[in-house]
Amino acid sequence: MWRRGGQRWRARCTSVGAGGRGDEGMGTLEFTIIAPAVMLILCAGLQLGMWYLAQEAALTAARKAATAGAAYQARPGDGADRARTWLAGVHLIKGTVVSTAGSSADRVRVTVTGSSLSLVPGWTPQVTKSAEVPVERWDVEAGL
Repeated sequence: MWRRGGQRWRARCTSVGAGGRGDEGMGTLEFTIIAPAVMLILCAGLQLGMWYLAQEAALTAARKAATAGAAYQARPGDGADRARTWLAGVHLIKGTVVSTAGSSADRVRVTVTGSSLSLVPGWTPQVTKSAEVPVERWDVEAGL
């Protein structure tokens, strides 16, 4: 008896007009409309994060390479080898190219180029970072 009254009251509250069904199924409809937009925003955030990490990895590799290449009695190629070794353990950048073009007797310049990992098939965001460091020298006259 108590149940029946509760069912009538619920039916009266949820119906719209004389024979309407009310808001049954509205949650599913709202989720169906909003879910793709939320998923797109989440994927874009993940992609942006992966690109940022790849940028930071390329900059770190370039700095490590420039520092190693500018060390006392080192060659710029030593720095490039250091960058390749470090990038091999990171796995954030694909197809990396480490270049010492632009280096001189006084400065070592290292450029790291590659592509970031991507969630979108067929799209590979490019990453290029450079670092430049003065070459360490021993100056006997100045006592350095």
